[in-house]
Amino acid sequence: PDRVRRLIETLMADLPRTRETINGVEVVAIQAGGGLMQPSYALVNDYLIIADGRDQIEEMLARKKKRLVRDPDFVEVNNGLLQPSNVVLFVRLHPVIEGLRHLVSWVGTILAIRDPAVAARSKILIDQAIMPILDGLEMYRAKAVRIKNENNELEIRATMLMETDRKEGSSHE
Repeated sequence: PDRVRRLIETLMADLPRTRETINGVEVVAIQAGGGLMQPSYALVNDYLIIADGRDQIEEMLARKKKRLVRDPDFVEVNNGLLQPSNVVLFVRLHPVIEGLRHLVSWVGTILAIRDPAVAARSKILIDQAIMPILDGLEMYRAKAVRIKNENNELEIRATMLMETDRKEGSSHE
């Protein structure tokens, strides 16, 4: 954990961030988008926990909410996520997409304030490329990735849960 902590500190050295101790665990929130987005992380025992906000880490540390392993989307995309792995990732895509929409809008507004000519060109890019891509991603509800490196073999398993899957009961690996 100390090596991981030092590596993260080195990588994040130039980013504005806040630190807070929650239930005896240091939680670091990175101030992105002028503080509109605050992705956060914490090192708990041998685990690196990353969330899109410190409140999620606080809820996990307080165990106020139900366990992720019982979440229906997690259960459906679980491709070995609970087995020993080097990397495990579970993402609910709708909140991420919504956050990206806000970030893109915010960047567009900043560009418009700073340089109207650049803003006009960026609006075309935003309206005709970025937003349609985000619209296309709306069909996915959750994603799981598991990476394991053992005996010089790299195993990568990814599962996407499509919006229609809950009705049909299938996921795509």
